[in-house]
Amino acid sequence: MPRLIQACAQANDDNEPLLCQWNRGRKRMHYNTLTSAIGRAKKAVGITKQWGLHDLRRTGARNLYERTKDVRKVQRFLGHSSLNQSFWYLGNAGVDLSSDDLEPIELGKEKIA
Repeated sequence: MPRLIQACAQANDDNEPLLCQWNRGRKRMHYNTLTSAIGRAKKAVGITKQWGLHDLRRTGARNLYERTKDVRKVQRFLGHSSLNQSFWYLGNAGVDLSSDDLEPIELGKEKIA
């Protein structure tokens, strides 16, 4: 039986997050738990390069931008209130943006740039 199906079958109830299956005491995952798990997995396979959850977030943002060329989708994906925050994640991937792409959007009476 594949591990994912096995983990789903072992859930305490329908609302238990899947990652609880692999966490001590079946507690919900949080940043420190995930970071520690990534560190143990990297050590087990001999990865010495530093990377973590933030790098996965940046990779997701860049992949979304490459597929859609829509910086607003990236902004929503990351949950940023400012495009400036999102541009940091795009790095060189966002260099093909024009000034039209950066026009502020209006939310109610407030403009967000």
